[in-house]
Amino acid sequence: MNELKVIESELVPVYESRRKELIVNARELHQFLNVGKDFSNWIKDRIEKYSFIKGIDFSPVLAKTSKKGGRPKIEYYLKLDTAKEMAMVENNEQGKKVRRYFIEIEKKARQMYSTPKTYIEALESALKLAKQIEEQQPKVLFAETCLKSGDSILVRGLAKIACTEGIEIGEKRLYKKLREWGLLMSDNEPYQRYIGSGYFEVIERPYNAYDGVHLSKTTKILPKGQAYIINRLKKEAAR
Repeated sequence: MNELKVIESELVPVYESRRKELIVNARELHQFLNVGKDFSNWIKDRIEKYSFIKGIDFSPVLAKTSKKGGRPKIEYYLKLDTAKEMAMVENNEQGKKVRRYFIEIEKKARQMYSTPKTYIEALESALKLAKQIEEQQPKVLFAETCLKSGDSILVRGLAKIACTEGIEIGEKRLYKKLREWGLLMSDNEPYQRYIGSGYFEVIERPYNAYDGVHLSKTTKILPKGQAYIINRLKKEAAR
């Protein structure tokens, strides 16, 4: 992670990696969030609780030893999406503020990258894309699995996909897991923060009953939530 280019540093520095990806130093994010918990325990807790994947969501880097000696620190560089999620789950004003800041930086970054203007630029872009696809192949295959049934699916549909991934779990057990993980409430509706982060959606439909019109609510899992849940189930099964 040497020679990182600083893209923006108004609240928390956002860097551009050699792969042209926007990344954030987790230690700097932790300082801004005023978490009230030491960094080492905080970052390990977040990685474990939200099943962030090494090499995909974050990259740990051993920092250089200082002149004073001692054990070198581990720096964690987060993808911008991961940093946004970490900010959101803190559920405080600092978290909301820095998340909005990350979103604005992401918008600016998209505008910076224009389409290739020459054959050479197009060729270089294609080679970079091919390399990225090769490096991200496990993630790509996994995403394809989660998208088998379309945009969003029922919990029982995800339980069936889990079985194709070698995880034996039924609908009732999966609901129980989601409640234990704190994704769903006791009535099996998702918490608002996981709706906002793109994990779930709740479909409301009116229906007639003898005492009037009522609303039925159906919890469905979006592709991002599907990937998160399957990955977490796999991690638990591998223990």
